[in-house]
Amino acid sequence: MKKGKMKKIVIIIIVILVVLSVVGKFLGKKNSNKKTVKVTVEKVKLDKIESKVLAKGVVAVKNKETIYLSTPLKIKKVNFKAGDNVKKGNIIIIYDTEKRKELEYSIKKMGINIENEKLALKELMKPLDEISLINKKHDIEQLKNDMKKSELSLEKLNLEAKTINKNIKKTEDEVEKKEELYKNGMIAKEELEKTKDNLDNYKSSLASNNIEQKQFDINLKDTQSRIEFLKTIYEDAKNKFEMETKTREDQIKIKENSIDISLLELKQEKEKLQKMVRKTVSPVTGTILKLNAEKNYIVNIEKPVVEIADISKLIIKSEVSEYDAPKLKLGEKVVIKSDALNDKKYYGKVYKISELAHESKNRDYKENIVNIEILFDNSKKILKPGYSVNLEIITAKKESAKLISILSIMEKDKQKYVYVVDKENKLEKRDIKIGVESDFYVEVVKGLNEGDKVVVNPEEKIAEGMKVEVLDKELGSVKNDN
Repeated sequence: MKKGKMKKIVIIIIVILVVLSVVGKFLGKKNSNKKTVKVTVEKVKLDKIESKVLAKGVVAVKNKETIYLSTPLKIKKVNFKAGDNVKKGNIIIIYDTEKRKELEYSIKKMGINIENEKLALKELMKPLDEISLINKKHDIEQLKNDMKKSELSLEKLNLEAKTINKNIKKTEDEVEKKEELYKNGMIAKEELEKTKDNLDNYKSSLASNNIEQKQFDINLKDTQSRIEFLKTIYEDAKNKFEMETKTREDQIKIKENSIDISLLELKQEKEKLQKMVRKTVSPVTGTILKLNAEKNYIVNIEKPVVEIADISKLIIKSEVSEYDAPKLKLGEKVVIKSDALNDKKYYGKVYKISELAHESKNRDYKENIVNIEILFDNSKKILKPGYSVNLEIITAKKESAKLISILSIMEKDKQKYVYVVDKENKLEKRDIKIGVESDFYVEVVKGLNEGDKVVVNPEEKIAEGMKVEVLDKELGSVKNDN
């Protein structure tokens, strides 16, 4: 409980006791002419006592998984929506793989180019008198690699041809259907003509594709012929070498740098490929809090594509004053109530206590506060993130303790003491040692016995040995215990 609120309660109790004291004095004057001090007493009683810290809090998720993409991929399918429960391993989103295929083709091509450059470097590093011969051999290998590239391009054209044929078949079916619709006057002629134009375009593309394939076939045969020719030249040139005029070291360095650059570029492309995920899978079992994904939607890499949390374990974020913080311990029981739950009691435990205090943002008064977190088992889905709750943190508890009113205690030189009324209605000063404290009562562990009559709210003028008249605290009447 905040110290300001506690002070208000104490002041109210003091006012009530003062009123009772005045009434007692009035009755005392009416019934007796004795000039004795009248006091209110309360007997030491055995009862249970709890020390509590009161606070307010807000419910939040304990663990949240946030998934971002580093590449703006196109979404092919979304299997869940916000609010759905998912299990670890569930596929939430499936992405289009067209860009991935293009990148894989690019990586394969880069790998072939690097191999070519390595072959060239290897040739440069051989003895100078073999350069001419080696160059011939390199030319042959280069042509072989060129053939591999051409074969890859031809393979790509074949795939494109298959796609075009599928589109032609699909469009022919559309033309047939639309001709029937046009005959029956159900569509305009322009719509039919547009579909026929699309069909012509596909057929034109297929024709161009066929021409390109034939040209690649011709190139492959030509390359093969050149390879055979170069093989003959290579055999003839074994004993014919020319002196190398260029600086070999510079050539090797340039080639090495070129390979290094190509390898870096290849590494970047492979990293891109790794980031081009095929799907987003739930890393945990939980509930989808946010889902920024729709079919055919391009992912915004600046926003999380999905947020998932296990709401079976929640935390309640709260704060306590710097005076209450030292009373708290990890694992202590916490009573949780909320207006949204009709003030029904639920229970949690202290999960985290901040090591740092900070100044409260309250405009009315300034005090240092400490952030705390309460762990709550929400397996029955009682609380929801965002709820406001009231907390009672039980810092100490005893089932049977000697209790007195907090207003009975006086202090001098750091020693707490009370006044006890004996059998002769005389005051006796007792030094005490206290234990558990609640809002209104404290436990006395030393100095008092059960049944002792302790003066409540003692006046400054009273002293040990003084004769007093006792004002019953509960009935508000004066009585002599002679």
